[in-house]
Amino acid sequence: MHLFLPAIIYESAYSLDTHLFLMALMQCFLLAVPGLLICSSLTALFAKYILKEYAWDWSICFVFGTILSATDPVAVVALFKENNISPILTTLIEGESLLNDGTAIVIFDSLIKVYEGGGFNLGKIIYQFVYNCGVSIAVAYLISMGTITLLRRTELDTDMEVTFTFCIAYLTYYTGEVFLHVSGVLSVVVLGVCISSYKSSINYEQEETSTVHQFWETLSFWANTLIFTLVGIIIASRHFEGFGASDIGFIIATYVAVTVFRALMIEIFSPFLETMGYGFSWNYEVVLVWGGLRGAVGLALVMMVQHSTPPLIASQLLTQVSGIIFLTLVFNAPTMRIILKFLVRAVVTHVSDCDNYSASPERYRKVTAKNVKYMTQAINLLRDMVSMTEKVTRMDKHMTGVDWMWVRSVTHIKNPYENIKGSQTENPSAFDNDRVQCSSCKTEIKIEPNEEEVRLMEEDSRFRILRAFECSVWNQHSRYGILRRTLRHFKYCCRKYNR
Repeated sequence: MHLFLPAIIYESAYSLDTHLFLMALMQCFLLAVPGLLICSSLTALFAKYILKEYAWDWSICFVFGTILSATDPVAVVALFKENNISPILTTLIEGESLLNDGTAIVIFDSLIKVYEGGGFNLGKIIYQFVYNCGVSIAVAYLISMGTITLLRRTELDTDMEVTFTFCIAYLTYYTGEVFLHVSGVLSVVVLGVCISSYKSSINYEQEETSTVHQFWETLSFWANTLIFTLVGIIIASRHFEGFGASDIGFIIATYVAVTVFRALMIEIFSPFLETMGYGFSWNYEVVLVWGGLRGAVGLALVMMVQHSTPPLIASQLLTQVSGIIFLTLVFNAPTMRIILKFLVRAVVTHVSDCDNYSASPERYRKVTAKNVKYMTQAINLLRDMVSMTEKVTRMDKHMTGVDWMWVRSVTHIKNPYENIKGSQTENPSAFDNDRVQCSSCKTEIKIEPNEEEVRLMEEDSRFRILRAFECSVWNQHSRYGILRRTLRHFKYCCRKYNR
């Protein structure tokens, strides 16, 4: 299993949108560390007092809880990207899963070491956890800085980039696991996030068509496939002679329990999540609860347990974990599309019903007059771009005889808020006052950003402008021969400006 984990973890970390991830970092951390500890503890209590037939001690119960708390929402994230779901929600789920996996594996390693040492000792577990986290993060950060320095000098050599990132990912993992005896997975998480934050200055290809991205995506796919295949072969070879109806009942009960525990954990932290990052709402909570699939990481961990526990306990853990992963993939993943459609209808209903806005402003906070205003601005800009493209295309001699009225009808971009009473359909001025009036109760609502929001908007604008300009300079370097020292000078200026 040590062969597959680096590929899966590094691909998840490398494919993150680093800017959105850093904005939502505190939300992800809250869900992944305290949230995972809560879910693991509740699952351990459930295993100790409900699954009495297995007679596990506390160490095994907490190992079981930790394994089931590691989420792997690959199918859900793929569905989000297919349906153009909010990248903020996608990043929140991916980031929480990434930190969740890293934390779960660190706790898992600490519990296994304590179990092999004999007895359940909370002090040893805390010490092992803090030591693993500190050393893993420090080593990975140093390796990532050296890796970024070398990758910046590759000069569009994609073969070199693929080979180098592959070697560094596995070198970092085995350095932590074999030589330093800490969490190699957490080291790979830090390595992937650090390299991802600098990938715009390393490889200027588009993310979807980047050779490095496609390589790691393919490698992660095969790693997931092989893990499920190997576990299936092992389960089929053992025949599970002692497997009975009680085990099936325990699997279903545990599946319901871990879902309820996750919902409870997110509900507890939701007041804090609403004040962090890009905010949090009830539909995000539904998606996070139902989208908390279990997958390859849980299977990899339960396979590692096979060498550290007695055969009977190892068989029971494999049965339970495999069954719960099967249920999440069979029930949660296919029904997520239905839940997303329901949530979209709920949001549309909640937008159109604006009778009691002043009485219950919190209920309608997701679509405000400010949202309508900025959506109108964006739609008008897109319509201008479509109109300009049409004018240029009309000049092409091969487009003679095209029914441009039909083209205009199918390329018209509709404003999703134009049916809201009192919505502003013309393009508002960028300098008008952020003061709007509710269409129903005529109450004047003042909307103005605070100092923190202004600072975040300025940082976001600066980041995007510098990144776009950096990509433009690199394209000029590759196409028109701008000198390499010009790029280095630009990077130096960017770093100096960011200070």
